[in-house]
Amino acid sequence: MQALYAYQQAVAADYLLAQDRIAAAFEPDLTAKVTPDRRLLEGQRKLGEAQLRDWQRTGEQPESGSDDKDVAEAVRNAMAYYQQMVQKEGTFYRGQLMHGAESIHDQYLHLLNMAPALLDIITEDNEREARRFTGPRFEAEGTARLFSNAAFAKLKENEQLLQTTIRRKLQWTDAEEIETLREAWQKEIKPDETVQAYLNGKNTGLEETDYETDLELLRHVYKSFVFKGEALPRWLESNDLNWEENRPIVRNLVLKTLKMLPYAADEKQELMNLSANWQDDRDFAETLYN
Repeated sequence: MQALYAYQQAVAADYLLAQDRIAAAFEPDLTAKVTPDRRLLEGQRKLGEAQLRDWQRTGEQPESGSDDKDVAEAVRNAMAYYQQMVQKEGTFYRGQLMHGAESIHDQYLHLLNMAPALLDIITEDNEREARRFTGPRFEAEGTARLFSNAAFAKLKENEQLLQTTIRRKLQWTDAEEIETLREAWQKEIKPDETVQAYLNGKNTGLEETDYETDLELLRHVYKSFVFKGEALPRWLESNDLNWEENRPIVRNLVLKTLKMLPYAADEKQELMNLSANWQDDRDFAETLYN
């Protein structure tokens, strides 16, 4: 909606500039040999501005029968300028709106890739600890249950997510982003009581029951450490100027997607879309700026 608001403000500014062009057309020429008739010029300016205002309000062309050709020409020029600028604004902000919507969708899919990226980081940490000369400070077995988490696996193996991630390059590959996720894991996620209870717990042997436990843990990680928490929200806000505005939308998409991954879902499960009919939304966006 920021793009739509900015478009409206830009169009309002364009109208003021069009008015300025009329005012400039009737500025007294102080270098003229004949002293300008300031009262006449002021009247012409007001008439021109009134005609421009009526045209902008009603969309109807000013009457062409005016005896004052100077006013008629000034209004025509102002109208042409305004129309040209509004067309440019429409092209620019239409692109901004579509880009904004697509960036929300990309951010949502990118965050879905956080779960497998987290497992990669845990693997790196475990391997690094195992190589320590003085011995590991913690046992890799302490995180083993995450690697058998069926909800993590279902998300990672989703075909739509895999294909879109490759096509739009939505992997977690940025070094600073990876380090932020590592910080979140070490300082926030791993010490969390709910996470520790999960890591120290055991499966019941009932697949559907255990899957629900796995899925609940995944939801907890997103709710508490991606859309709340410290490290990841700080990173997201610093790298996306619109994050505060977009966060509720992205959060809704992520959490609804997790609801769409029940025990019975397979790798072909369709994920949430930003809109049920993206093409219709694109067409609607086109009309907003016409």
